[in-house]
Parts: sequence; structure tokens; C-alpha cells
Amino acid sequence: MDVNDLCKKGNDSRRANDNYKALEYYKEALKINPHHVDSLIGKGLVLRNLKKYSEALVECNRAIEADPESFKAWNTKGLVLRNLKRYDEAVEAFNASIHIDPENAFSWNGKGLVLLSLRKYTEAIEAYNTSLNMNVRKEKPEAKEIIFSWNGKGVAFANLGQFDKSIEAFNEVIKRDPKPAFALSGKAIVYYNIGRLKKALELFEESIKFNEMSGFAWNGKGLVFLSLKQFDRAIESFKKSILCDPDFIPSYNNLGKLYLDIGDLKNASSILNVSFSKDTNNDSTLFLKGRIELEKQNYDDAIHYFKEAISLSLGDPLILVWEVYAKYLKAEVGFDPSDKRYQDLILSCIRELEKINTLYNQTENSYLTIKKERVTQRFLTSARSFLYRFQWNSDISIKLLAKITSNLWRYDKLKIESYNNYFLGCFYYKFNDYFSAKDKLVNCIKLNSEPKVTSSAKQLVEDIWNSKIYTSIPKWWLKSPCYSFKRKITFSFLLFSILGLLLPEFSFLAILTLYKYITQILLFYQPIYEIFDSILLFISAPFLIVLSFIDWVDNTTQYALLFILLFFFLISPCLKSLKGSDVEIELQSPQTFELNPGLIEKNLKDFENGLSR
Repeated sequence: MDVNDLCKKGNDSRRANDNYKALEYYKEALKINPHHVDSLIGKGLVLRNLKKYSEALVECNRAIEADPESFKAWNTKGLVLRNLKRYDEAVEAFNASIHIDPENAFSWNGKGLVLLSLRKYTEAIEAYNTSLNMNVRKEKPEAKEIIFSWNGKGVAFANLGQFDKSIEAFNEVIKRDPKPAFALSGKAIVYYNIGRLKKALELFEESIKFNEMSGFAWNGKGLVFLSLKQFDRAIESFKKSILCDPDFIPSYNNLGKLYLDIGDLKNASSILNVSFSKDTNNDSTLFLKGRIELEKQNYDDAIHYFKEAISLSLGDPLILVWEVYAKYLKAEVGFDPSDKRYQDLILSCIRELEKINTLYNQTENSYLTIKKERVTQRFLTSARSFLYRFQWNSDISIKLLAKITSNLWRYDKLKIESYNNYFLGCFYYKFNDYFSAKDKLVNCIKLNSEPKVTSSAKQLVEDIWNSKIYTSIPKWWLKSPCYSFKRKITFSFLLFSILGLLLPEFSFLAILTLYKYITQILLFYQPIYEIFDSILLFISAPFLIVLSFIDWVDNTTQYALLFILLFFFLISPCLKSLKGSDVEIELQSPQTFELNPGLIEKNLKDFENGLSR
């Protein structure tokens, strides 16, 4: 047999998944001609199938040296570099292939696949669209490449939170592909994300009928069972996924996280060690290993894993916050608060969290803008709950639910900033910088992302305002960060009551004069005069009646006691104690509020559970 016959037999064996036999044919062909490009490419593909990626890359480079204009060689190199997680180089390889043959749909699909790995979803969609356009112009469009493009678009849209478009993309595949296992699983993941768990489960089961060994589908079933709190069935599904595809890392991570959440550290650690042995650069695996070390109180190891995960996850805020929490626990357990090392660790926590604030800063928006966003979010949440409740499965209701969920994903940024401001407030509090703590917590309250964290922030702000920051009496009432409107009204009422009690005649004349002045102005606006005049009279009349009855001559003792009571109430927020010659009366009991690790961790877990992704 000549070199071409050997190469053809190698290709046939490779397509039949007989990789070792194919490898022998390619080796025989290359003995005859060491520079035979198709044999070098075929050998590279076989080595890739055998997961010998470094060796595969050598063969790809040899093929490119033999023929720098071979777009197939560049495409194969791009695929191998993606397997090696050298994504930027992989994009360059596919770009080189596209430069040689701009009409090649496979090259554009390959580029889209790498861009998905880089989480550049919008660019990936552009690449897949270009691939589809290339196929449209062909006399005989490649069905396989068209299906690949639509599947890729479905994945990209899902990651962008554009669930309605994702469903449309997967539906395109289901119409074209006689065995749409991946598209059914992809569509199921979208239904899972929009809360249609029963339908998602049906789609995963339908996908498994086409491919019983789909690790992706079994992993998806596990996620659905997990959401349904059916932990035994979730564990069973994740294990089945691992059995079907031992290299599908998400299954290991999901199973490990489930064990971690139910407190089974032994099994969690065991399963994540297997995951880590298969892929040392998976950010989710590293993050979960950090969580396990945190539970074991190995804080330095936890911080190490979190840092590694952050470097691979493009600064995921959730991992950043967990790393900060690990540093905080290390400070709390290892050092006294007066120790410089304790203060240094807390300061390090603050610096890390401030980095998140630079990425997710929404508080520069006006209060009205944020208020409008909150109203919109609540409306969308209510609409989604309504659709959840009735479980309509018509195309219109599913599309509407997908659109609503897509829009709700936009509010993750507000949620991240809200929680991050809360954590910053906590650590500034620990650092004894109470003014900065107050400002951050007020930002959290202003964003009003979640009732739980907002309530916790208000409690901490109240503690700071009442016992950590000393202010003047007017400032305490008028500049209060919490319950501001109520306190301003109360202060105005107390001040006017005291003034009216001390100077009833003057106050009577002042109200009467003010009433006359306002009514004269309202006369110029005749249509609203009668309405507002009635309102003003209704408000001012009770005060005028009360003031007319005040008589200090006949009721000196009673009015003096009332004055003391009102004045005492006015100054009480800033009055800590009364001292006499022999006795001291404490007017405000010591604050019972304590900012402890348990409270911070509780809010951290609420933050994790509240994120859409």
C-alpha cells in the first residue's frame, strides 16, 4: 500500500473509533513519507482522541511546517490547543485557518467553540453566525456544521441569560438533527434555569434516549433533582454521569458540592480530589477544595485554593468574597483584634472587596434611578412567580418566562454590589473605621437588593449610629442613616411641641401668620385654592386649639413636667448616662449586637444562593 492508501485506512479506523489501529496506519504512512500532511493531521487527531494533547500538538506543528497553507492543520492545532486550555493560542490558530480559507465553516465553528471557553459569548455568537452564513452560500450546505453552529449559539445565549433566544437556537437543531441529544440537554438546562423543573427533567430523559452515555444529560438530571431536594436521586444521577463520562468535570464538582452542603466532608474531599487529578486548572474544583479546607479550618490552604480559582475565573466576585472570608476567619482565630497582624488581614480583606466595588459600582446612580430599578425587578419577580404558580407550558408562556428570567439576570450586578457593600461595612467595622462602615452599609440599604441583607445592614448601622459615632442632637435626628423620615418628623414634632409649650402665644401667632401667607399665595392658583385651603385648615386647626388652652399660671407644675419629658426625649439619643456625686445612672444599656463570623457566613451563603449563575 502506498502512503495515500495507508492514510485512508487510518482515517476509516479513526472514524470507527478504533484509534489505536488508526495510529498504526498513520505511523506506517509517515515511515514512507514523514512530511505527508494528511497523515500528520490524522495522527494528531488520533492522539487528541486518546487525550495525548502535547503529542498531538507536535504532530500538528509538523503538519504546518510541511504545509503552512493547510487550513486543516491549523484547525486541528486549534482544537488541540483548546484541549490544553491555551485558548488565546487556539483563537490564533483558527484565525490562521480562516485567513487561508475564509469560507470554511468548520474554522468559524472552531473559533466559536474557543470563544465559549473564554466566556466571550457575544463574539462566539458572531463566529457561529458567520459559519452559518458560509454554509448558506454553499451549493451543498454541511448539515453537521449547521447543527454545530446552532448548538453553539444555544449555549452562548444561555450563558448570556438570553433564554428565549437559546430555546429558539436549540429548537433549530431539534428540527434538523435526527438524534438531537445535545440540543435536548441544552434546552433542558434552559428550562432548569427558568424554573420549569418538571419539563427540564422530561427533556433530559428524552436526550438520554438518544444517548444513554451522555454525561452532560445525567449531570443535568442531577441538578434538577438537587433543586427538588431529592438528594439521593441527585447523587445517583451525578454518579451515573461520572460513569458515562469519567472526564466530565462538572459532575464531580456538583457531586462534591452536594456532599459539602450536606456536611459529608469525607466524600466531598474524595470526589473533588479525583476531579483535581483530572484537571488541576478547573476554577470550580479549586473553589470547592478551598471551601473544604475552610471547613477543616485550614485557612492558609483555603486561601491558596481560592486565589488559584480567582486567577482562572476572571475575578468571579463570589470566589473573591469567599477568599476574603477565609482571611477574616484566619484573623479571628489566630490573632487578638489589637494585634497588628489582625489589623493587616482585615485591611487586606477591605482592599479585596474594594476591587469588586470598582467593577460593580451602581450607587453612583441617582436614588430615583435605583428606586425605579427596584420597582422593575419586583414587578418581574412577581410576574415570574405568577407563571411558576400556574405552570403553563404553552409556547407563549415559556417564551414570556424565559424573557422575564433573562431580564432578572441583569440585576445580579445590583445584588453583587449590595452584598459587597454589606461585607465592606462589616470589615470597616472590624477595622474600627465606623464612618466608612456606615457609608458602605448605607449604600447596601440604598440598593435594597435582598430583605435579609438589608435588615442586617440596618441593624449594624443602628449600632454604629447609636454607640460608635458621637453626634450632636440635631444631627442624630436629622442625619440618621436609618428611619430618616420618621426621625425628622419626630424631631420636628418635639421641637415644635417644646416651642409651643414655652411660647404658646408666639407659636399661635406664628402658625396663624404662616397660614394666612400660604393662603394668599394659593389665591393666585384658584383651581387648587379650595382643596389646599381645606387641607391647611385641617392641619393647623388642632395646633391652634391646643395652643389657645395652654396656661402656665394655673398649670405650672404639669407643664413643667411635660416640658422636662419632651426635652428629655429630644436629647435622649445622645445622652448615655446621668452622674451624681454618689451614683451614676446608665440611660442606655450596652449594645447587645455582635458582629461575628456566623453572621457574616450566613449572609455570604445567602449571597451565593441568591446569584442567578
